[in-house]
Amino acid sequence: MFESIGSVDWKKLEQAHGDASHVPKAIEQLISEDEEKREKAYWKLDNHVVLQSDLYEAAFYVIPFLLEILRSNISVGREHVYALLAEIANGYASEEVTVFINGNRVPLSNACRNMVLEHVDIYLDEVQNQASRYRDSALDLLMSLSEKSAEIKTTLNSVLASEQDQEIRALVNEVLEELEH
Repeated sequence: MFESIGSVDWKKLEQAHGDASHVPKAIEQLISEDEEKREKAYWKLDNHVVLQSDLYEAAFYVIPFLLEILRSNISVGREHVYALLAEIANGYASEEVTVFINGNRVPLSNACRNMVLEHVDIYLDEVQNQASRYRDSALDLLMSLSEKSAEIKTTLNSVLASEQDQEIRALVNEVLEELEH
């Protein structure tokens, strides 16, 4: 896992407190079996690549590794991954802060949000997986992705048709209601 993490020049990427050289280890520790390590890793990302809704350049480069965790069968740390994706997707950076995508400069906020939005199917799969303990975390993220509301609503209505868990039903209804506004 994380085979390409070394190909990112983390020392050249900006985060809230300097360079992002600590980020690869924090990403790896997000899936540690040790809960204390996972919690510390979360805060090493939350208070660095995104801080009080302010995005920093390194946030964009963290997203692919968070998505890699969600695509895997790893069950620990997923709640932190969803929380980070929600914070990054809804974070802000001035238009002057950009990243290069396919040779083009793109405002960091747009780039981050678009990358999170591109993978809505992953979050919807989590919600549909009745064995998952992280369905609520995925629903929290989905609630903020209004650009994909049609796709989200279709899937969530399908989930409601067969869902027995009353807590999940309530959360799904809450997301559906939020997406109507």
